[in-house]
Amino acid sequence: MRQRQLAEPLKLGLQGARTGHAALRLRRGGRAGANPIRQPLDNLNEAGTLYGAIIYQKAPIVFAHLERLIGEDALRDGLREYLAAHAYANASWTDLIAMRDARTEEDVAAWSRTWVEKSGRPRVEVALESDGDRIARLAVRQPDPAEAAAS
Repeated sequence: MRQRQLAEPLKLGLQGARTGHAALRLRRGGRAGANPIRQPLDNLNEAGTLYGAIIYQKAPIVFAHLERLIGEDALRDGLREYLAAHAYANASWTDLIAMRDARTEEDVAAWSRTWVEKSGRPRVEVALESDGDRIARLAVRQPDPAEAAAS
């Protein structure tokens, strides 16, 4: 019963992340000065100062992306395993990611560092050359975030 209660908001969030609101949330989260989802918290009394509407709106998008990355079954099974392993105890995002990283071929830990621990959003550059009504060349590049910070 408890797992179902915890899963329902996540399910609704994943459905919401698939709507047009996701693009707006990503645009807001990509602005200069935007905060990463996961931030250091020295004192639990300060939690309310770290997390605003943008952070809460990004979370369902991140879970939807994780679902696409590792698959619906792997995410569902991973959440069940995580909840069972940490029932009546404290757990962290890092614990969940470590469990999924050990059981999938994808580098979930690297994905988490980019999507959860960094602010903004990933950048993608597209170069298109056409020849009449045909695409002659299409190049997609994702710059290293360190490059963007240096420029």
